[in-house]
Parts: sequence; structure tokens; C-alpha cells
Amino acid sequence: MARLKFEEFITKQSCLLKKHRPYYVRWASKFINYCKRDLTKMSTDTEEAFLDKHRENGIPEWQLRQASHAIHLYLRVYVPMVTGESVEQTFTNWDDVLNNVRRIIRMKHYSYSTEKTYTQWITRFARYIDKKPNEVDSQSVKQYLSYLAINRNVAAATQNQAFNALLFLFRYTFYKDLEDIANTVRAKKTRRLPVVLTMKELRLIFDDMSGVPKLIAQLMYSAGLRQVECLSLRVQDFDFDNNSIVVRSGKGNKDRVTIFSKQLVEPMKKQLELVKKIHEEDLKNKVGKSNIPFSLAIKYPDCPYEWHWQYAFPAQYISTDPRSKVLNRHHLHGKHVQKQLKEAATKNKIPKKVGCHVLRHSFATHLIEGGTDIRTIQELLGHNDVKTTMIYTDVSNKNFGNLNSPFDNL
Repeated sequence: MARLKFEEFITKQSCLLKKHRPYYVRWASKFINYCKRDLTKMSTDTEEAFLDKHRENGIPEWQLRQASHAIHLYLRVYVPMVTGESVEQTFTNWDDVLNNVRRIIRMKHYSYSTEKTYTQWITRFARYIDKKPNEVDSQSVKQYLSYLAINRNVAAATQNQAFNALLFLFRYTFYKDLEDIANTVRAKKTRRLPVVLTMKELRLIFDDMSGVPKLIAQLMYSAGLRQVECLSLRVQDFDFDNNSIVVRSGKGNKDRVTIFSKQLVEPMKKQLELVKKIHEEDLKNKVGKSNIPFSLAIKYPDCPYEWHWQYAFPAQYISTDPRSKVLNRHHLHGKHVQKQLKEAATKNKIPKKVGCHVLRHSFATHLIEGGTDIRTIQELLGHNDVKTTMIYTDVSNKNFGNLNSPFDNL
């Protein structure tokens, strides 16, 4: 009965992916049986002994982290809820909080950039509030968000980013509901039209770029890719026969397929030939490894060394993965592309704020101007809501050729 009730409980917990829930129930059941179903024996010490026992049996660390989270949910959230007994919060300092946030982010397969952003905001929040973790509440969040809006005068997007980080903290670490924050002073959200380059401006920019950064910029424009999506492309993601590109784990951790320009087929093939030589040299030096989703690496240990898993735009040097601390060859950093792009725009005196995302905006706008269906563009861009895609109709060229300004009649 306890198993069934706990299963019903975690089904309602949005922090767990559906595919993970059976494993959480299994770990909780093992822990309950380990304690001989005696609640008085369930403690932090017992949890550590339970995990150490499975560690000695060769259970991987990522599974032990999952087990620890399952026990935390059962012992410190579910049990107090059904028994009415309060359980002391285990987080006594903010370092432990941040470590737990990182653990859950990685379990949910969020990107490393999201991890850095969330932990930075939580760190700023902790410094501003100057309270212990078990003393913060929704009023603390209101106070901080008001401070950002009034004292710091931050943009709406920045304040929303901070709120999302704190919402994640309260929902998945403190397991508290943020009460109504409608009275919180929020930065006013303004509707901004995207910056779009003309065909002439794009030609001028591409003509003044060179090497791999130029190819990356052309790919971003030709396929409507975000910068991180383009840099994260692997050898296997290019379909030269069907002129398509598979974008894996894009925004929202979604996969999609987009178009691949025929003009970039040959340059891309030459780039992959260079990548193959780099990879072969890395294998000789016993460092020819690419970071791949951890579950695949566990099932197939040779995967990181295989050719098709290598990045299409590898970094110049071998580096240490910030999460696994393993030496591998990561993809190229976006600053190399951004720098050339800005320099080319400045050289050609283009009076617009030019960045990598402008290429994606230009892709969508030019497709609309060419008569492409809005739903097709939505699919190519990977937007959840067509309303997001519709903004490009506002910046596409209108047929104003036959329309005179009233000023012309003066």
C-alpha cells in the first residue's frame, strides 16, 4: 500500500520525468525494506549506509544519486505529508543547496549553461537575502524580485530568468510552493521586433568572414539554427542525400529536422574531412573522445570514440569537461564566430546590432517574404507556439510600393 501511495505522490511531482518514476519507486521500496519498514530507523545515517552498501556492489554513481533523491522525496517530503510529522531540513548551508540544485539539473538533463545561470542567480539571491536556507520563503523571493526591478532596473527578461531559477530552487530543492507573487514589482515587459539583415547585408558580411566561423555563420542563416545548436552538431546529424540537418536536444530538449543548403554541401564535406583527420590523430594520442549523453556512454563505452559522434566543429584544444572532469575535445566556442560576425558588420558599416541570433531572425523573415507557410517555418525553427513565429511577419517587407505617405501630398 505504501508503495502505491508513494507512486501516486511522485506522479504528481512535476520534477520527475515519467520514465524515471518507476526507478524512484523501486529505490524507495528498497530503502523501506532495508530499514525493515521501521520509520524510526530511517535517518540520514541509515541512508548513507544504504548507499554505501550499493556502492560496494558496483552500482554507478549516477544511479546512487538517483537513489539519494528518491529517498529524499520519500523521507523528507512524502512521509511528513502523510504523517503530519515535520522533518528537519537537511540543508544547513547554501553550498549544500547549490550542490543539490546541480544534481537535480543534471538528472533532468538540463544544459550546462542553464546550470551555470541558475546557480549564479541562486548565489546572488542568497547574498542579498542573507538568511539560512531554511529561513527563506516566498516573501524573500518577492523582496529580491522587487529589488531587481526597482533598484537594479533590470530588463523583464533578466528578472524572469531570476524568477525561473528561484522557482526551480523552491520546487525541486526546498519542495515548497511559491505563494502568490502577483503583488511583486515586476519589470515591464516590452515587445521588441527582431533585428533582420537584408540579403545585401548578409552577402557583405559573409564575404568578409573566413574559415570555420564563416561556415558556421552560413549554416545558422541557411538552416535557422541557434548558435548553440549549430556548434553542437555532430557528424551524424548531416544528411547529405536528403539535404537536411537533425537538430538534437534543441531548446526545450527537443529534436527537430531543418533544411540544409545545397550550396553548403561541399564546404561541409571538406570540414568533416578535416574533423576526421583531427579525430584520427586524437585516437593515436588516446584522447579521441567526445562527450555524449551519459546513459549512452554507460551502455556503449566505445560511443565517445566513434567517428559519427564527433562534433562537426571541434575546439582547437583538448579540454576538461566541467561536469565529468574527463579530458575530451569539446565543440568550438561561440566567441570565435561572434567576433568575426561583428567585425564584418562593422567593416561594412551596417547600422544594426549584429549577433549570431540575428542570422536566425533573418532566416525566418526571408522565408516569409518568399511565401513559405508560417506553420512550416514554425516547425523549422522549433517553436512551440505559432504566435512566437508570427512576430517575423511584422518585420518582413510589406507591399508599400503603391502606398504614398500623406507627406507626399503637401
